[in-house]
Amino acid sequence: MLGAFRLPRQIVLPTIVLTSGIVLTSIQEGFFPQTATSNPVWRTALQLLLVAGFVWIMVFNVQTMLHRFKRQHRLANQDNLTGLLNRTGMQRALHHLTPQRKAVLIMMDLNDLKSINDLRGHDAGDQHIQAVAQAITEALPKDAAASRWGGDEFLVILLHSSVAQADHFAQTVIKHSPKVRLTLPALAFGAAQVHSYEDLQRAIAVADQRMYEHKEFTKSTHLDTTVQHVPSAEEFMRLIEGLTSAHELLRRGLENLRLILGFDASSYYELLGTSLQSVYISSTQEQQEAPLHSLKRDVSSGLLGQAMVTNSTIGTADYPSEGRAMPEWVATGLRSLLATPVRDAGSVVGVLVLMSYHNWRPITPHARRLLEAVALRLGYILEHERVLKQVELTVEGGLMALGAALEARDVESFGHTQRVVAYAEKLGAALGLPRAALIELKQGAYLHDIGKLMVPDALLRKPGRLTPEEFKTMQQHAQQGFALASRIPSLSQGALDIILYHHENWDGGGYPSGRSALQIPLLARIFTVCDVYEALISVRPYKPAWPVDVALSEIGAQAGKKFDPQVVAAFLKLMRS
Repeated sequence: MLGAFRLPRQIVLPTIVLTSGIVLTSIQEGFFPQTATSNPVWRTALQLLLVAGFVWIMVFNVQTMLHRFKRQHRLANQDNLTGLLNRTGMQRALHHLTPQRKAVLIMMDLNDLKSINDLRGHDAGDQHIQAVAQAITEALPKDAAASRWGGDEFLVILLHSSVAQADHFAQTVIKHSPKVRLTLPALAFGAAQVHSYEDLQRAIAVADQRMYEHKEFTKSTHLDTTVQHVPSAEEFMRLIEGLTSAHELLRRGLENLRLILGFDASSYYELLGTSLQSVYISSTQEQQEAPLHSLKRDVSSGLLGQAMVTNSTIGTADYPSEGRAMPEWVATGLRSLLATPVRDAGSVVGVLVLMSYHNWRPITPHARRLLEAVALRLGYILEHERVLKQVELTVEGGLMALGAALEARDVESFGHTQRVVAYAEKLGAALGLPRAALIELKQGAYLHDIGKLMVPDALLRKPGRLTPEEFKTMQQHAQQGFALASRIPSLSQGALDIILYHHENWDGGGYPSGRSALQIPLLARIFTVCDVYEALISVRPYKPAWPVDVALSEIGAQAGKKFDPQVVAAFLKLMRS
């Protein structure tokens, strides 16, 4: 145990020197017995001990100086952030290159580092640089050297290697480096053979060119549809410009922005009277049950209310320290928050919010602008939808009145038009039609028999069966209705198709043109099923009302004959659910 015990040199050396000095002083002052001081061996031993102590001190000082010199030399050649060589250190290492040493140089450049710095702050950017540097260090062979060549560039020199081996090394680094986006590697690289220090500039230029080529290649080809794609800021702006519904903008636009900025939750609060009600929430799994999202909030409370009252973007990296922080929100672990108001026709109607629970997120100007872009787009969509709804109601009111007038002239049961419109709208929704197509379907349903205005009353109100000549006259109402409706300003093509083709059959046996199968427009195929079903279950002068189950059986029997089989299947499922 004692043999393993060692005192530090900082304690041993001063102790030896001090002891030797005390002994020699004692000898000179006569504190030791005369026999001891007169003994030349003893005196010589003490003098040698003192000399040894001074020599030891000199050696220690030299070693300390060498240690400090080496440390300063290392620091002068080392990058403080990554621990790799800096540019100066790498240039010194490259001085040892000779034509006899086969070496390859690799230039690496980080992808999207600027986006990380702009959106998440420079601390997040530094962490990303350190993570990639760690991956380089772990993959680096013993006789290789790596440096941080620039802010987002790394330079690696591999001895006794080929370009193919350099590519393998770079792919290993990429595999173990964090990605900024799921579909884009953390870095791009290029490699070139280098023969000597004099050949360095050529090799760097070649490697740099190959690196940029690789960067362009990866951006254009790394599109994996099996994973969620987190777009860049530029791609994000193009994405939201192409979204036309509020639901899609919140689901895709706001969700993607949450992922880009690294927040844990996003939501949209709508102004209802004097309170805020959450109408959209997207968050990480552990935050799904957070009670704060489902609570109604008074518009004057918290930072959300401040954003709406001041009509400005509010952001804080340290939410708990804010004077307006809600205690229950702080209790959930909320750390950082970014909120911006949403305006419709100049009036604030809601607020978009991004929240971070796991990390303190710096609120960068770029992050503010992106969230404001979403709010601006959402406000435009809300205004467009509101105006469109008003127009729809106005047009629908006119079409409804016209449909009622047609019913009054015809012998059909009262309410036929309204009922068939309702059936068509439900069936269209079940088939997944977009909103614009549903509007066209309703317009066509209201006006489907407008051509009967041209049919004589005697023929229209005849209680019995029509003769072949009378039936031919009746068939003309489809084309005549199309001609009449075409004069209505802004009436959609889909509505006109229903008026013209709603008597066509899937097997080609209908009128006016004998179209079949997919030649018949989809909206006309959908409406036909609803129109015939409503007629079957209604009283007519020439028949009683059919029971619902019998009518549905008849609709099913006509699949592939009169009706589109897929439309029939969806209709039967809808009616029997």
